[in-house]
Amino acid sequence: MQNNKQWNVRLVLALLTVAAASMVVWAIMTPLQVRHVSATSAKKAAVGLQVGEKAPNFALVASNGSQLHLSDFLGQPVVILFSATGCSSCETQVSDAQLVYAAQSRAHHTFTLLGIDLSDTSANIMHYNTQIQSAYPVSLSQPTHIGTLYQITGIPTSVFIDRTGVIRAVVEGEMGQTLLQHYVQQVSA
Repeated sequence: MQNNKQWNVRLVLALLTVAAASMVVWAIMTPLQVRHVSATSAKKAAVGLQVGEKAPNFALVASNGSQLHLSDFLGQPVVILFSATGCSSCETQVSDAQLVYAAQSRAHHTFTLLGIDLSDTSANIMHYNTQIQSAYPVSLSQPTHIGTLYQITGIPTSVFIDRTGVIRAVVEGEMGQTLLQHYVQQVSA
């Protein structure tokens, strides 16, 4: 009887160890997909979707009906956040982006934050978070081709573009405020 109890305890411990190891392996094998490049390696970049290339231009329609182009923001750091209504990871990313944007604005280190909801074309695509009293600087509707143009395969996806219009990082998946802040500072430098 004692041997059976010991064997059962060892079996349970072995199963727990295997489960924990599996979770660690899964976490290692499915990290955020991040691409980045140093500021000096992207001189005279070609237009494209890879890090180090000029971000492809596109047009958006603002909630007031005016048309904006990505090229209108040349000279400013830009973060494009692709998301979708009903995506819980996207909602978290939107809230984190709002917090980072508000903190950067208070510190007078502004950047342009463009939210593109791939599932909704209404003029008010991003949710206003009343608890943090901050919203995206522009609320935009968008033609569906922008997600295709940027070859977005997962959401949320964030594209970080420096002042010269060069893509410095692309992050697919949810990231916390600290990592988001890191990339914003990288493109703002």
